[in-house]
Amino acid sequence: MSDFYIYEGPDLDELIEKSLLKLGLNENDVEMEILKEGSEGFLGFGKKNYKIKIIPLVSVTSKKEKTENIEDVLENIEKKNTDKVVLSIDKSKDGIFLVSHSEKKGELDDVQKVIEENGIVNVDYEAVKEFLESDKPQVKIAEYDPDIYVDSEITIEISDDNMQAFITATEPQGGSAPTVKGILELIAKENIVFGIIEHAPNEIVKDLKYNEKILIAKGIEPQKGKNGRLEFKINLAKNIKPQLLEDGSVDFKHLDIITNVVKGEVLAEYKMPEKGKNGKDILGNVIESEVGEDISIEGFVGKNVELSEDGQKITSLLDGQVMKEGEKLTVTPVYIIEGDVDLKVGNIDFIGSVIIKGSVLDGFYVKAKGNIEIEKTVGACDLEATGDIIVKGGIMGKDAGKVKANGSIIAKFIENSNVSCNKELVVSRAVMHSNIKGERIKVMDGKGLIVGGVIRAQELIECKTLGSHLATKTSVIIGIREEIMKRIDDIDVEVNRVYDDIDKINEASEVLENLKKRLKTLPDDKQDKLSKYIVLRGQLEKKVENLLIERDNLEEEIEGSQSGKLKVKEKIFPGVTITIRKGVMQVKDEIKFATILYEDGYLKINPYS
Repeated sequence: MSDFYIYEGPDLDELIEKSLLKLGLNENDVEMEILKEGSEGFLGFGKKNYKIKIIPLVSVTSKKEKTENIEDVLENIEKKNTDKVVLSIDKSKDGIFLVSHSEKKGELDDVQKVIEENGIVNVDYEAVKEFLESDKPQVKIAEYDPDIYVDSEITIEISDDNMQAFITATEPQGGSAPTVKGILELIAKENIVFGIIEHAPNEIVKDLKYNEKILIAKGIEPQKGKNGRLEFKINLAKNIKPQLLEDGSVDFKHLDIITNVVKGEVLAEYKMPEKGKNGKDILGNVIESEVGEDISIEGFVGKNVELSEDGQKITSLLDGQVMKEGEKLTVTPVYIIEGDVDLKVGNIDFIGSVIIKGSVLDGFYVKAKGNIEIEKTVGACDLEATGDIIVKGGIMGKDAGKVKANGSIIAKFIENSNVSCNKELVVSRAVMHSNIKGERIKVMDGKGLIVGGVIRAQELIECKTLGSHLATKTSVIIGIREEIMKRIDDIDVEVNRVYDDIDKINEASEVLENLKKRLKTLPDDKQDKLSKYIVLRGQLEKKVENLLIERDNLEEEIEGSQSGKLKVKEKIFPGVTITIRKGVMQVKDEIKFATILYEDGYLKINPYS
């Protein structure tokens, strides 16, 4: 006989029994071929039925000729509503088959719907008509053409170092979709045995992620051991904590700002490099870790220090101040100027600390790799210190001077100046019309006044009086790093630009999608263009996602910071603008005895404490 029948089902024995009953034949009357093995799937997904082909060797008994007994058996086995129309398309090299899974085959509209959903072309509608009028469970309605019905193609790309593998599946064009079994077989064929990401095959099979590289395996990088290093025996990063006396003044005499060492004192000790942890690539190969790199302790020996006889320790050759100059430990004496920094002295650029027993006059600069201590005042000049700066008089910059320290700054007053430090800034009496910046800013002695200019602090600004009764424009900004705010602004501009590009792509894609609905299929050039639009849109959407994640992280950094507090012991005048993290307040009425902080998205005013 030339006819053959194809059936599918999850259990092979039951499938054969049902199929023979439907045909009214026994095993001796047919030839059978298993076209596709069944599968339980992977992690519950990708379960596949068995598919068998039956070729009758005798005439098939029609439905009318079947006995009531056979119908009863079929009814018990099928256990389903035979009035329901269940149609599907089966594709194989033998052709495209329309298959009915119920007694009721429906109308031509039901068949047309299944044909369109599966993208079948060149349909033999005469065969469809005969199928609807016959008792046959299936019919061949089109030839299988690999040029038309293109199966999904699965490829695996392994990185050159065998540490990552990516899988890509092309979208089937009327052909077979990828299967978890096929993916796992390809993984095994590529000898990938370690670091397999279990959900990756399902992302393609279940979520239909086509033309997208998906990570399916990732090895473990070896961890290099700790490098050889120096363990420092002295404190090179002191925090200034000036003593406040009972009368409220600041004691500048005992600030403990210099790290003093004596001759023969051990400054640092050598520690040997350590072994790291091994890694493994996706092919199962162990990757040996590296021992940490060794260092040459001689590279840390600077001026006025020496290496011990066993080569393990660095010691000081004299009494003085120790600091790091690049990577080298150096001990330097303190440079002392007995009077003013003027024409008799000239500019100063010193490797150690500087003590000036007079003032620094206008137009000069003092640079020190250590600390700077000035007995009197600072004019319109530049001071720059790697350590701390102490001005026992005041700083009068005349809008021209600049004072900068990597450590802390202490002064009696600051007027019309630009002053910045990376740690604490302590002013005894007042800050007036200046731009100052520090981690913590305190103006608590005498008037304790801050008025005019811009005052920035990372953690705290504390004073007695903020602003003036003249409503002098004064801005305090706390808890926000300038570079973070600039990056947020840049991200907002970029996100808006990318969204505009996505809108343009969506408009173009919609035109092609509507055309495809009308024509059923697009010309190759337009289909290629639509595919490119889809890929490009995904890339742009991923870019926006990454930008918004970065922005959220920056916002969380600001939001999550515990820093940011303004404490005013007496009064805040109108004209003051207060910015703490994400909160902004324009002071319209006087505020007294206040501690202001950012809480739950708003600036909250609490009593001074």
